[in-house]
Amino acid sequence: MKKARLLIFAAFLLVGAAIIALGMYIQDSESLPTIRFVCSAADDVEERIALYQDNEKYYAFLPSYADLKSTRIEYRAGCSLYLDGKYYNSDTDCSDLSTDKTYSMVIKNAVGMTVGSEKLVVKKAENIGTLAIHLTNGSLDEINADQSVSKKGYCSLIKANKKLDYSGRIDSLQGRGNTTWAQDKKPYTMQLSEEADLLGMGSSKTWVLLSNSFDESGLRNKLAYDAAKELGVKYAVNSEYVDLYVDNSYYGLFLLAEKVEVGENRVNITDLESKTKEINDAPLKTYSEYFDVLGDKTNRGFNIENNPDDITGGYLAQIEHHKHRIMERESIFHTDDLSFSLSSPKYASKEQISYISKQFKKCESKLKKDDLSMIDAESFVNYYFIQEFFANTDNCSFYICKDTDRKNGKLCACSIWDFDLSMGNSWRVSTVNPKTLYRCYDNWYEYLYRNEEFKQLVVEKYKEYKKSVQSSLFDRINEYGKKIARSFDMDKIRWRCSTNQDTRADESQKRFDTIDGHIERITDFMTKRISFLDSLWIKGNRYFRVGFASTEKIYPYKYRYSVLIRHRLHDYPNPECDDTIGYRFLGWYDENGNKFEEHMIIRHSAAYTARWEKIESPTVKPKTAVTTQTSKSFFERIAWRFKGKHKYFTIGFGIIGLSVVIFIFCDIRRHRKSRRYKNGLKH
Repeated sequence: MKKARLLIFAAFLLVGAAIIALGMYIQDSESLPTIRFVCSAADDVEERIALYQDNEKYYAFLPSYADLKSTRIEYRAGCSLYLDGKYYNSDTDCSDLSTDKTYSMVIKNAVGMTVGSEKLVVKKAENIGTLAIHLTNGSLDEINADQSVSKKGYCSLIKANKKLDYSGRIDSLQGRGNTTWAQDKKPYTMQLSEEADLLGMGSSKTWVLLSNSFDESGLRNKLAYDAAKELGVKYAVNSEYVDLYVDNSYYGLFLLAEKVEVGENRVNITDLESKTKEINDAPLKTYSEYFDVLGDKTNRGFNIENNPDDITGGYLAQIEHHKHRIMERESIFHTDDLSFSLSSPKYASKEQISYISKQFKKCESKLKKDDLSMIDAESFVNYYFIQEFFANTDNCSFYICKDTDRKNGKLCACSIWDFDLSMGNSWRVSTVNPKTLYRCYDNWYEYLYRNEEFKQLVVEKYKEYKKSVQSSLFDRINEYGKKIARSFDMDKIRWRCSTNQDTRADESQKRFDTIDGHIERITDFMTKRISFLDSLWIKGNRYFRVGFASTEKIYPYKYRYSVLIRHRLHDYPNPECDDTIGYRFLGWYDENGNKFEEHMIIRHSAAYTARWEKIESPTVKPKTAVTTQTSKSFFERIAWRFKGKHKYFTIGFGIIGLSVVIFIFCDIRRHRKSRRYKNGLKH
C-alpha cells in the first residue's frame, strides 16, 4: 500500500513538471520567433521585420517607408495572435495600431491555449532611407566574430518617400574600422557587384556603413562632412543616414558614406595602381615583399616586375600613429616624424615606395623651414580649419594625396574622416575644452601653424566661413536632429544593453534619452567654440597654452587650456580620487619642478604633469552593493523567465502542490492509525 502511494505521488509530480515544461517549450521554441511585420514599398519590395526583445518587452522596429495601413503581421501556422484583445491574421492590416504604445500581445495555439503572453511596442522611423541586406552564404554573426570574414548577398535601398533607389547583388559585406570595430555596434564595408549611385552620392562599388559607436547622437560625422563640402575641402565625402536591416533584423541607425579611395567620383587623381596592373601579368599582391630598413623604421612594398613610365602619381596616403596597425598594412613608408600607409596603390612597387617616401621626407623638411612650395596650401588650410573649428580630438585619420607631376604634383590634404570625437565629445568628455586649440600641434600642423603666411590664410578662411555659411550650422544641427529623432530612439533601444557602450558611458560621452539633449549640448559647445575662435582669429587676442597630463595607469587625464596672456587659469583639473587606487595626488609640476598654484598668473606656455605618492595599504571598498545588485538581477531574470506562462505554471504547480498535500495528509492519517493500533494492543 505504501509503495502504491509513492508511485501515485511520483506520477502526479511528473505530470505537473511535464505541463510546466510544455508551457515553456511551446512559447520559447515555436511562437514568438516566427512573428514578422511585413512592410511593402514601391516596385514590389517587401521586407519581413523580425521582433527585437529587450528585457520584458518586444519591439517591432519598422522602416520609414512602412505604411501601417498596408503593413500586416505573419506568424506560425496553427497559432492566433491578439493585440489588446484584437485578433490579427495575415489579412489584417495594422492601421489601428499606434507607434510607441505598449500592447498586450497574446499568442494561442490551435486548441485555444495561450502559449505566449508578452508586451509589444511598435516603433517606426521617419525621414531617412532604409538599407535592407540579405546574406546568402552566411550570417552577420560570422562577420562580427572576425573582421577578415566577408559574405555575399543582395540588398535594397529604399528612400523615405517609398521609392526604390537601388536593388542588386553584394559581392562583399565585411567589417571595418580600428577602435570602433571593438564596439558592439560595428561598422561595415559593402561592395556592390556593379557601380551604383546611391542616394545621389555618385557611382561607386564600395560603400561604408559608419556605426557612430563613439557618438551616441550620430550627428557629428554628418555635420562635419557636409561642412567640409561647403568649405571646399579637397575630395570631401558624401554621406546620408540610413536605417540598417540585415536578414530581417533591425541593426540601428548608420551613416552610409563614400569610401576614401581613388576613383572618378571619389579622390579623383591618376590611378597608378590600375596602370601598374595593366603592364604586369601576375596579380600585384602575389609578388614578394620588399623591405627597406631605416634604423627603427621599415619601408615596405612589393618586388613588382614592371612600372609605368610615370610613377610620380597618383598616391593616396594615410598617417598611421599606431605601430600595431601600420604593420597590418600592405605598403608603408616613413618620414623623420611620421609613418604612412598607402591606400593607393595598395600594392606599391619598390620604385614607387622609394619615390613617394623621398617626396614626403623632402616636403617635411621644407615645412620645418617655413617653405610651403611642395604643398597645395589651400587644401591644407581647409583641412586644418575644419578639424580645428569642430575641435576634433582624434588625429589619426589624416589623408594626403599626390597626383602625377604632369598635372598638379603637389601634396594635398583631402577627405576628412572620423569626427565621432569632436564638438565636445572625446574619450573623456570631462577633458574637452571649447576654448583651446587642438590640432595645431599634430602631424605637420606643428610647423604649418607657426608659419605666419599659413596662419593668415586660416584667419581669412574663418572670416569667410563666418560671413557665408556659419549661420547655417546651427540650423543644420536642429534639422539633422529632427530628421533622425525617430531612428535615434529606435537605435538607443536596440543598443542600450551593449556592454561596451555602457562601460564607456561615464568616460567617453554624455548620454541622453532623446536627441534633444544632444542637440542642446552640441549647440552649446559650438557657441562657446566660436566665441573663442572669434577672440583668437578676429580680435587677435594672444593666448598661452597650458597642458595637464597624468599617467593612464593611475588617473587617466589629459587637458588643454588656452589662457590669455597675463591672465589667471581659474578652471583646472583637480583629481578627486580616494585611497582605493593606491596613490595620493600631490599636485601638478612642470619640467623644472615648479608646482602649479591656484590662481597663478600665466606668463608663458607650460606643460604640467601629475605627481603621486604611493600608499602602502589602500582602502578596499566593500562589495555589498555589487552583490546585492547581482542577486536582484538574478531574481529579476527568474521572474521574467516565468512571466507570460502563468496558466501552465498554475496548472503544473497546482498539481504538484496538491499531490504533496495529499501525500502528507495520507501519511499523517497512516501514522495516527498506526499509533491508535499500537495503543490498543497495549491496553
